[in-house]
Amino acid sequence: MKKLPIACATAAMVFGLATLNSYAATDEKPHALSDGNQQMHPEAQSSELPGIDAESSDYLQGDELNAFFEKATANNLAAIESAEVALKEGSPEIRSFAQQMLDDHTALNEQLKALANTLDIEIATDPSLIDQGKQWILERRDGESFDAAYLNSQITEHQQSIELFKDAQQSRDQELSALAEKTVSTLESHLETAKKLSRDRANAEE
Repeated sequence: MKKLPIACATAAMVFGLATLNSYAATDEKPHALSDGNQQMHPEAQSSELPGIDAESSDYLQGDELNAFFEKATANNLAAIESAEVALKEGSPEIRSFAQQMLDDHTALNEQLKALANTLDIEIATDPSLIDQGKQWILERRDGESFDAAYLNSQITEHQQSIELFKDAQQSRDQELSALAEKTVSTLESHLETAKKLSRDRANAEE
C-alpha cells in the first residue's frame, strides 16, 4: 500500500485524533452497547463499501473487492496491535481476551493475505490513520482506564468488522464467501466476550 506524504499523513492524523475526543473522554464508562440491546448509530451500521450493489452480478468485484481486502486487513492489523498493548497493560481478564484477539486476528490476516495473493490483490500494511490515533490514545492509558478504553474500542470495531464480512459473504468468489461466513462467527464470539467483560466491569463498580 502506498504511503501518504508526511505532510498529508500528519494532517490526516491530526484530523483523526480530533474525532477521538469523545472516545478519550468517555472510556471510563461501560460501552453504550455492552448490554447488546441498543442499536448502532445509522452511520456505524452502514459499513457497505462504496459502489457495492448486492443485486449486481459484479458484487464485490474489481475496485470493491480491492477495497474490502484493504479495509479487512487494516482492521486486523489494528486488532493485533491493540492486543499486543493489552497484553502488557491490561488486567488478567483483559490479557486473556487480548491473547485470543492476537491469535485469532493474526490467523485471519494470514488467511486474507493468502487469498489476496491468489486474486492478485494488494492488502494493507498498516492500520488506518483513525485506528493509529486510537492506538496512540490507548498506549497512554493504564489500569482500569486502559481496560475500559480497550473494551470500548473492541466492541465498536468488532461491530463494524462483522458488517464488513457479512457483505463479503455475498461475494461470487466461493473461497472468500466461505472465509467470510467463518469469520463472522468468530467475530460475533469476540464481540459477545467483549460485551460480557464490559458488563462485568460495570457491575464490579456498582
